[in-house]
Amino acid sequence: MKAKSILLHLPAGCYKQLTGTLAYAKAKHWRITLVDSDPPAWWRGDGAIVSLRNTTNARVIEFIKRLAARGVPIVDGSMNHTEIKVPRVAGDWREIGRLAAEHFAEHHFRHVAFYSFGWSTVHSLRYAAFVRNWGGSETPVKFVWSRVAPPSQRYDSAAFEKWLRESLENAPHPLGILTWNDRDAANLLDICLDAGISVPEEVSILGIDNDEIVCENQDVPISSIAHDLERISYERAALLDRLMAGAAPPAKPILIPPRGIVTRRSTDTFVAENPVTLAALAYIRDNLAKSFGVRQVADAIGVSRPTLDRIFAADLGTSIAQETLRQRIAQAKVLLSETNASISEIANSLGFCHGPHLSNAFRRAVGLSPGEWRRQQTT
Repeated sequence: MKAKSILLHLPAGCYKQLTGTLAYAKAKHWRITLVDSDPPAWWRGDGAIVSLRNTTNARVIEFIKRLAARGVPIVDGSMNHTEIKVPRVAGDWREIGRLAAEHFAEHHFRHVAFYSFGWSTVHSLRYAAFVRNWGGSETPVKFVWSRVAPPSQRYDSAAFEKWLRESLENAPHPLGILTWNDRDAANLLDICLDAGISVPEEVSILGIDNDEIVCENQDVPISSIAHDLERISYERAALLDRLMAGAAPPAKPILIPPRGIVTRRSTDTFVAENPVTLAALAYIRDNLAKSFGVRQVADAIGVSRPTLDRIFAADLGTSIAQETLRQRIAQAKVLLSETNASISEIANSLGFCHGPHLSNAFRRAVGLSPGEWRRQQTT
């Protein structure tokens, strides 16, 4: 049987999404044509995986429209240019919005915002999901340069930096900001640090993509929502294979949920009104590996237990014990997803008596055992 010829038209920035697609293609013995600019007019093949993103390149759009008109199966990896009716596989913006809103709520933020340099359909979907899941009294602020700058200033770096600095300085603090992606997060971080705005104490920054090269090589490492890029990439190829075999296209886009949030220093803070609460939160965060109760926290920060209980509950609407457990479960998720440590090792590192103690607490909080949750992150 003749090997199928597949076109992968992906901008250079999308290459990290190729892992799953290429693994699928190798198993199927597909012949791949990979391009990141104008597609080759000579190409005649069996199927294409493209990323329309927010491209304004008319030649690219027209080429893809011609492929669709010829009946060539196409799978798009974005949600832009929806006038082109092709099946799509993308990250689940609804889950991204939920994770971001929960993350800032768990850190007790009252003011949040969304920041991006540009704006497209996917930007608007992520922002809308963030707004929909945010439980605060104020709608998340929208800082979008391309929506406020006149065309003549779209690439004026001085005007952009002045606008963003003034927007940040005039916004209420502490402020939690979800950014379009990690590059926008790094850009935002630079502006904050240059303006003397402390991160994460005054502005807390959460990116999207978990690009480790970007996130971990900053003065303040950036927390980020981790796309399941390998699975997204694989599912695009699997869908294309089904389409080439004659299957009907799905009625809706196939959305792949993110793996979770990788927490780094840029969101490692809690918002509270009372210095007693802040001191207690800091003690909990710094002593998760130890076994302690409310009395130990009260003694460490120099207040009575009744005073601590009263202030903490009034400030955050929860108890010391509940907040301690929440932080331990959150850290357990990080260790389960990022390390090969056993359940017993994780339990010992987080102040649980033993592995079954962690397992029972984790199941009550998450609805899955630690092992089930770990497997879910890797499938």
